[in-house]
Amino acid sequence: MKTPADYRPFAVVLLAVLNTVMGLVSLYYGTVLMADSSGASLALSNRLLDGLPITDFRSIGVFLVVIGLAFVLSSVGLWRNYGWGWPMALGAGVVMAIGTTLSLTLAGLHFALQPLVLLAVIWEIYLLFRPRTVSYTLL
Repeated sequence: MKTPADYRPFAVVLLAVLNTVMGLVSLYYGTVLMADSSGASLALSNRLLDGLPITDFRSIGVFLVVIGLAFVLSSVGLWRNYGWGWPMALGAGVVMAIGTTLSLTLAGLHFALQPLVLLAVIWEIYLLFRPRTVSYTLL
């Protein structure tokens, strides 16, 4: 017979959904930027790169693909309650928060998506540290 502790907490469900969405969006934009490093296919201007230590969008695309894979894998790990799901979700969230913060700091606010991604990652980190999430995923 299952006890209440055996059931997946709602925060874990939210985390799995959030990480899947963020992962798929990151994978999509990352592959588009890797295929077209000028950014023209996404209507991006090279002016956005002023002040950044890069000359095209390819490295941003690689970053997005890698972090997108980490988000998707972490959602699988969280959903199936693998021991590596929680730390991978935390790592992906922290790296995305740092990348988004650097983007906002160095290049400025150009899209409404930037602060939304930052808020989603902060919410993800909050959900990861909720006591029920920690006890379900780490203990």
